Amino acid sequence: MRSHYCADLDEKDIGREVKLCGWCNTYRDHGGIVFIDLRDRSGLVQLVFDPKDFEQSHKIASEVRDEYVLIAKGKVRKRGEGFILTRFYTIISFLQGLMKSMKVLVMMNFIRCYFRSTQILIFI
Repeated sequence: MRSHYCADLDEKDIGREVKLCGWCNTYRDHGGIVFIDLRDRSGLVQLVFDPKDFEQSHKIASEVRDEYVLIAKGKVRKRGEGFILTRFYTIISFLQGLMKSMKVLVMMNFIRCYFRSTQILIFI
């Protein structure tokens, strides 16, 4: 099903096509380009969905929300200079994937609650 775990990717994978599976940890839409932080048991990687590159996958990505279960396929690329994140120790710091296809396996509905500063997700 997958070719790599998120944190298994490194600089030798730049330019390679990979297939990743996991949960949507964070979803952001920045003026049409959608960014999804994909999480699996190994770590995080940022997926990029640009409508200029792959319109169909961008359309699917724009409907994704936190905790959806995803399969994404695309090429690994290095983040641009000045966009390398030093606060993360995982692969999300210096790599990202430009995704050409994506499939939503499970759409999760949940309520985000906080108990003594601890986030709890209640799935409904």
